[in-house]
Amino acid sequence: MMLRVLLLLLCALCLNRAALAASPALNPNDWNLVLVPGFESQAAEGNNLSPTGLNHALRFGQLLNGLLAGKAGQVRQVYAFTYAGSPSMVPLQTIEPYALLNNFGVSSQKLSQGDASVYNSPAYFVQQMLGNQPRGTYVMAMP
Repeated sequence: MMLRVLLLLLCALCLNRAALAASPALNPNDWNLVLVPGFESQAAEGNNLSPTGLNHALRFGQLLNGLLAGKAGQVRQVYAFTYAGSPSMVPLQTIEPYALLNNFGVSSQKLSQGDASVYNSPAYFVQQMLGNQPRGTYVMAMP
């Protein structure tokens, strides 16, 4: 009985690793938007990553580098979005490790809050990007 349980656990572990090892399906002939969350900021200062947030950003940069391995030619731009009036550096510090690993420049954009009808909102920005930019992969760090 114990042997069966161990064999089932071993099979589950192997299947889980095989599922995680698969590359994401990024179509080079379409727009691929990779949204990156902002990690923990310092509670007192609010505009920089905390040591835990920096550690998460470094690990996430390595993870993103692994997921997009061999697809660097498809990456058109790396963005760091902040809201207008907010001095937060968290989105920029979150995506910086990935950009440094791959020699990408980061375009920092200050956006307004709102839906697609509000000028320079995240939805408006993506709408304009889809209409004016070539197809490819765009990595975006969100606030």
